[in-house]
Amino acid sequence: MDNRAQADSVFRLFVDSIVGLAIFLIILSTLGYFNELSMQQTVKDFQEMIKSAAHSPNGKVIESSGQMTFAKGYAIDTITAQRLTSLSAECFTFESTMSSINISSESNRAEFTQNLHVNVYVRCVSEPSCDPTNREDTSNCCSTCIVAFGKELDDLSS
Repeated sequence: MDNRAQADSVFRLFVDSIVGLAIFLIILSTLGYFNELSMQQTVKDFQEMIKSAAHSPNGKVIESSGQMTFAKGYAIDTITAQRLTSLSAECFTFESTMSSINISSESNRAEFTQNLHVNVYVRCVSEPSCDPTNREDTSNCCSTCIVAFGKELDDLSS
């Protein structure tokens, strides 16, 4: 009888460890899911910041309401910013002082080299001498926008 009780204890320990492993895997997958949702929401909020600043180019800095979470490999370029707004791609520049964000030499692309939590600042300014009817000049930016990651921008509204 003693051997049977010992075998039952081993079996029960085995079943308990399988249940524990299943619970652990469920928790891990849930954490991954919420992390992915957070990153998707960051991209949406980030795009809304760019749209908002471009639609009211008054020199006021729009700051993220907290640190935004960007995934490793996420990249945005001026063509994407152009698609979000009515501004030309040449009217956007990206800035960062962080080594985990690669900004191209022409400041027309920002790429995250690791998962990162960062404050984002966007400022758009209208150019008073601009002629919006001049369609031949593709670099004619009636508004210019700066998107800065982790680098505060000066507010030019007054």
